[in-house]
Amino acid sequence: MNKIFGLLILVVIPVLASGQGFRTGIKAGGNLSNLGTRDADTNSSTLRAGYHIGWIGSWDLTEFGFMLEVVYSTQGGKITFPGGSYEENYNYINMPIALKFDIGKDFNFHFGPYLGILLSADQIEIIGNDENYYNIKEFIAGTDYGLFGGVGYDLGDAWMFEIRYNYGMSDVDVRDNFDRRNRFLQLSATYFLKK
Repeated sequence: MNKIFGLLILVVIPVLASGQGFRTGIKAGGNLSNLGTRDADTNSSTLRAGYHIGWIGSWDLTEFGFMLEVVYSTQGGKITFPGGSYEENYNYINMPIALKFDIGKDFNFHFGPYLGILLSADQIEIIGNDENYYNIKEFIAGTDYGLFGGVGYDLGDAWMFEIRYNYGMSDVDVRDNFDRRNRFLQLSATYFLKK
């Protein structure tokens, strides 16, 4: 999966940058994430609020286009079980590649795959009145991948606003008795630099 994404990025960036309608900018916004978990002892997984910030390249053709991003993203979730809970916090560099279609005057629908590179992972364990902090990076896979889809709105040539849902497809917990899958909703604003 990593090799496929690397090849796509090496091919897509030069094509985008050389074409008409290429824009580059900065995007930032909020995340609401949880862990799609299948642990036998888990009662529920609740949302974690986070954020994302990074670079975006967009190539707009007549009615469709492409977007490539490199984004720092805070993800994770809170998992409750009988007698306590875990709050797991993951930090990634995510690289989504999107196919974008215009729907109406200023709206677009976009979807595609993403690859995430894990930077750090920690866990806060709460059992009764006891609270313990652990670095759990060794238990979390170094990469994550999934699919996403969303809707964007262009406000003139400089701004784009988006809502997007990311569906992690890989079990990022490498331990046999745990199952963690990144699921996160993003609200973001992008400011495009002048062409």
